[in-house]
Amino acid sequence: MTASLRRPALSITLALSGCLPTEFVIEPPPGGWSVTVAARATLEEGATLLPDDPARPGEAAPSAAAWVDGRLLVLLQNLDRYASAGPSHLAVLDPTTLALIDRRPLVIDGEPCRNANSLLVESDRLLVACAGRISLPPDTTDDGRIFELARDGTPLRSVAAGRSPLGLARAGEHLFMGDGEGGVTLVRADTLEVVAGDTQHPPLQPCVVDETHLGFAADVASVGDRLFAACFGDDTVVELDAVTGAPVGSPLPTGAGPLKLTAIDGRLYVLDNLGGTLTVIDPGPPASSAPAQLRLGRDGTQGGNDPQGLDGANGLAGVTNSAYGTFVLLSLDDPRLLAAADLKTSPEAATHFPTTVVQHDGTFWVVIPGLEYDTRAFPSEVVRLEVRAPVGGTTR
Repeated sequence: MTASLRRPALSITLALSGCLPTEFVIEPPPGGWSVTVAARATLEEGATLLPDDPARPGEAAPSAAAWVDGRLLVLLQNLDRYASAGPSHLAVLDPTTLALIDRRPLVIDGEPCRNANSLLVESDRLLVACAGRISLPPDTTDDGRIFELARDGTPLRSVAAGRSPLGLARAGEHLFMGDGEGGVTLVRADTLEVVAGDTQHPPLQPCVVDETHLGFAADVASVGDRLFAACFGDDTVVELDAVTGAPVGSPLPTGAGPLKLTAIDGRLYVLDNLGGTLTVIDPGPPASSAPAQLRLGRDGTQGGNDPQGLDGANGLAGVTNSAYGTFVLLSLDDPRLLAAADLKTSPEAATHFPTTVVQHDGTFWVVIPGLEYDTRAFPSEVVRLEVRAPVGGTTR
């Protein structure tokens, strides 16, 4: 196996769901909330990404993003189709115009970050999880890394992280990363020393891995000092001890294929990728879940829409329905759909698979890799969305 994935469930979902829909009609309620594309920008690619082989330059596939100190930071994987073509990069954009301010290769002492997939923002630094060349069993290459950056994006140090890291979260004095083999890697936050979960230390295996389970820990997230991991093949979320990484209590049921975990307003929200639903977890203690509480389609019946990105605050959240090329605005106070926007360049176009969502102070951004199966059908993009509340009020 020579391919790696910018976010593992994307290609898995495509393989399992077969033929994806190419049309999605959006009919927001009149006089209600609205979402419109306010700006969009194409990301650089090709020879500017420092390819390993100049004869086969890669393409920029944005995989994660964050609003940091008044700028929009976007991680760019460097792909030749789904294989790593060179080091990942960090792009710095103006959050309003989306103009490129800076772009830096993630390389320290000759060691590149390949397949960067997660960006954790802390008060004094940024942390990036790098999956390495290959990110799915049984062919994982154990060349994952963690990169530490200054908040302006300057690379500071890099350490080996064993198996292919997917997701990155902090709880207490430890960092946690999921991986493509159903495990979790435990790392000291100060030294970035791996203390459990890789091939050189005791295993941490919260997710079931066998002949009937596509076992990988797709994401990790913390709510305060509580830590959770999404087990994609089990349709569960597992709470983990923030010191040892051991499972706490029973697995929490979710919808089909939990892919993305996001803490919003003290709760944990789960994107159920295969079911096209949203699960809500109350961290408690004890933690409890409301599986598949909301379908993420306009009419409430849509499934298989491949939701990939989720972010929000203050009772509002945005989700990307990757298979339809759309963004959906949600109320979290009483979970329901409020509005949607077509992110494609035209209603007739096939989807360009929008993924990560970033929210800051009521504004949403979405990154779009533009990959369709194993080909580049569209350029990579970033879009800024404008959300408008109903006239005469902000009731959700």
